[in-house]
Amino acid sequence: MRKWMVSILCFLPVSVLSSEIRSITVQTAHMSPRTLQAHLPFQTGDTFDLAAFEKAKADLQHLHFFKTLEFLYREDKNGVDIRIRADDHTYLVVSGLVVSGKKHAAGVSLSGRNFLKQAENITLFIGGGKDGFNTHGEMALGNHTFRLDYFHLRFEQSFYSGGWVSENGLFSPADDKGKYRDVFLDSVKGTQDDFSVSYEYRFSPHWHAFVTPEYEYYRYDRKRLDTGNHSHVSAGLQYTDDVHPTMNMADLSELSHVEKQDILTDLPRVRSGKTAQVAYMAGGAWSGSDFTIKKWTAQGKYGWEFPSRQQIALFTKVQYAPDVPFSNGVESSELLFGMGIYDREQRGKQGFSAGISWTYFPLRNQTGILSLVPFYEQAYVSDGGRSYASHSGVGLSAGYRFWHFPIPISVTLTHNLTDGSQHAGVKVGGRF
Repeated sequence: MRKWMVSILCFLPVSVLSSEIRSITVQTAHMSPRTLQAHLPFQTGDTFDLAAFEKAKADLQHLHFFKTLEFLYREDKNGVDIRIRADDHTYLVVSGLVVSGKKHAAGVSLSGRNFLKQAENITLFIGGGKDGFNTHGEMALGNHTFRLDYFHLRFEQSFYSGGWVSENGLFSPADDKGKYRDVFLDSVKGTQDDFSVSYEYRFSPHWHAFVTPEYEYYRYDRKRLDTGNHSHVSAGLQYTDDVHPTMNMADLSELSHVEKQDILTDLPRVRSGKTAQVAYMAGGAWSGSDFTIKKWTAQGKYGWEFPSRQQIALFTKVQYAPDVPFSNGVESSELLFGMGIYDREQRGKQGFSAGISWTYFPLRNQTGILSLVPFYEQAYVSDGGRSYASHSGVGLSAGYRFWHFPIPISVTLTHNLTDGSQHAGVKVGGRF
C-alpha cells in the first residue's frame, strides 16, 4: 500500500508537467479571435503551464479592452483544452492631469482603444503651463508601438555652491533660491525644443527593442553654455517579466474597472516581477548635432506582490556619459525613479542610484481604492573624478480612486535628505 501511494505521488506532478495543449478555442465579441490569440504566450503543442495560463489572463486584462474575460481549461490523459471567452468593446477614455505646487501645470489626454478591432491603443496628450507645452501621440498595435513627442520649454538655469543645479521641466517644481543653505552663484535663461519619433518592437513575451531619433535644440542667453543642436539617436533593449503596471505607484489611473475584482481579491501566493533595460544615446555631426554625445544607461527593477496585494520594489540605475555637453550630462534627478519631488539636481559624467518602495492598500472595497507608498531613493553623481556628490530623498505618496470615476487624486510629500529641502505636490489625474 505504501509503495502504491508513493508511485501516485510521484506520478501526478510528472503528468501535469507533461500535458500538452491540445486545443485553444477563442470567442470574442468584436475583434478577430486570431487577434486575441496573438497576445497569448502559448500555443497548441506547448506544454501546459498553469502559472503562464494565469499570467496570460492578467496581461490581457491590463490591455483594458474587455468588459468580461473568462479563461477555462480542461485536462485529461490526452492533453489540455483551453477555452477563452472575451467580451471586447471599443473604449474612448478622456482624462485630465493637474499638477499643483509652487508651479502649476495641466493637461488632457484622449485614449481610443480597439476602434479598429485589432486590440490597438491610440493615445493623444497635450499639456502645459507658464513654462511651455508638451504634446504626445502613441499607437500600440500588436507587437509594434509608435510614439511622437514634441515639447517647448522655457526655463531659468540656476547654479549653487556644492554643485547643485536647478531642475528643468514642465511638471517639475519651481526653484526657490531663498530656502537653501548653499550659496546662489549665477543663473541663465534658456529654451529647449525637442521632437522625437520612437519605434518599439516586441519580439517575444519578455523582450522589447526600441530606437528613438530625437531633434533637440538649446538656446541660452549666455554663450558660455552649450547653445546649439543636440540631436541624437537612442536605442535599447528591455526585458520584462510579470511586472504589474501599478507596481510602486500611488498613481491608480492604470487600473481599469475590469481589474477591480482582481485587485480586490487576495493572491493565493507571493509573486515576483522584474524588468531590466540597457540603452545607448549617440550624437554627432552625422546626426546634425553641434556636439559629440555618448551616453550609456542600464537600469533594473525587482518587485514582490504579496497575497494582501502589498508590493515591495527595489530599483537601481547606472549612467556613464564620457563625452557629452552640459545639457545632456548625467542628472541625479534622472537617476532617481520619479517617486520624489525635487527642484535641484547634481550633474556630471557618471552616476548610479538605488531605491526602495512599499505600496500598501489600507482601503480596498467596491467603492474605491486607497494607496500609500513610502519610498527612499539615493543617487550619486561624479564629474569623472573619484569624488561623488549625493542626492537622496525620502517621502510618501497617497492616492485614492473611485472605481466609477477614472481620475484619481494623489498627494506626494518629499524630504530631500541631502540639502534639507521639502516639497509637496498634488496631482489630479494620471500618467501620460
